[in-house]
Amino acid sequence: MIIMDEKQSKIHATIKSSLISNFSPRLREGLLVIISNFGVDLNNDKQRVCSHKFKISFFRSTSIRECENIPIPLYGFDFVNFEDILSYKVNPNIFIDIIGLHKGVSPTVNVGDQVNKKKDTQNRSSRC
Repeated sequence: MIIMDEKQSKIHATIKSSLISNFSPRLREGLLVIISNFGVDLNNDKQRVCSHKFKISFFRSTSIRECENIPIPLYGFDFVNFEDILSYKVNPNIFIDIIGLHKGVSPTVNVGDQVNKKKDTQNRSSRC
C-alpha cells in the first residue's frame, strides 16, 4: 500500500500476509491515521510503487489510531507526460501515473514469433 502525509510525500508500506487480518479492518482508503511502532528499511525493490528511498513494514505491535481531520488530499498522483515515457526520461523501475484519452487501439498482429507493438493515434509505439 502507499501511505501519504500532509506534505503529499508518499512511502510504500507492507504488511506480512499473517498480519493482514489484524490491520485490514482498521485501514481503508481516505482514512486519516497515526501509525507508530513500525520498521523502516531501504526500498531496494526492483519495481517500486513510489520513489521514496525507504519503505515501512508493519509489525504485530504496530499501532494505528484515527486522527483529527488533517488537510490531506485523497489522491497524490504524480502525472508523467507521455513524451517523457517515450524518451525514457522516467525511471522504468518506479510505477508512474498517466492520464489520457483513449481513442482506440488497433489489434496486434502475430508475425512468426514476433508481436507488432501497439501504437497510439500519432503512430508512436508503446510497450504495453
